[in-house]
Amino acid sequence: MSDLRRKALFTVLTLLLAFAAASAQNAPPPSEDTVPTSAIKRIAISIEGGRYSGSEYFSLPALDERAQLEEGSNVVTLFNNQSLNLGDELPVDGFTAPRKEIDSGQAVSARVGFYLNDSFHVDLLASLALAEAKFSALQYIDGEPTVRVGGTEEDGWVDSGFRAYQGGVQLGYDAASLGRLGLSPSFGMGFGGIINRFTILEDKTALYFQLYGELSRSLGNNFKVTGRYTATTYSLDTEEVEYSKQVTTYNMTIGLTWLFDANPVYGGR
Repeated sequence: MSDLRRKALFTVLTLLLAFAAASAQNAPPPSEDTVPTSAIKRIAISIEGGRYSGSEYFSLPALDERAQLEEGSNVVTLFNNQSLNLGDELPVDGFTAPRKEIDSGQAVSARVGFYLNDSFHVDLLASLALAEAKFSALQYIDGEPTVRVGGTEEDGWVDSGFRAYQGGVQLGYDAASLGRLGLSPSFGMGFGGIINRFTILEDKTALYFQLYGELSRSLGNNFKVTGRYTATTYSLDTEEVEYSKQVTTYNMTIGLTWLFDANPVYGGR
């Protein structure tokens, strides 16, 4: 670029900057009656607690008398990370039809919601479920099936320290116009990640999708009590097979929500 063009470009930029600065100085300040608006109208903070449903996530049928298995293929991993060989044939005295499940337990959650208008909101969610994971099998005695039995934590058949951590985003709609008897319904969907944590076995992580429905009752302008039912679907890995089983867990919670306006305060004077 020649010196002449460079000087001309510098002059134009200087004039533009000077014009912008003069415009900013001459702009009238907001009037006393002007209330700044925000894309976020309200913020809601919710704390909830309740029940976690758990789910069966690994189950095999009893071996058929005609079944032919490769030697060592019918092996399950217990919660103490030890292997249990169920044998390659229908047992005379032994176990078959292994099953792993997570019992129902307690659930707690916290949300921060951002209202885009009076009804639509985007929520950030974190939750924790506490439960027991259990292994059981059908017991055969003298070639006849008897009952499904479990074991103890010392044997690796129970993990009392199971935890499920969730974090994600929910999109919700408050259908206040459908409310009756002081109760207002809400519903929505969400997605995020889940960590199923066992005491000894490796964590099982996955992405989840969820739906929820809620009934709330106002306790004034800023508080409301809520009852929520949430269904969460995801794939849970196992040690025994190379594929994941699709499971759905349910949380039934009651909580309290605090709402407050999010209009910004003008501080230009």
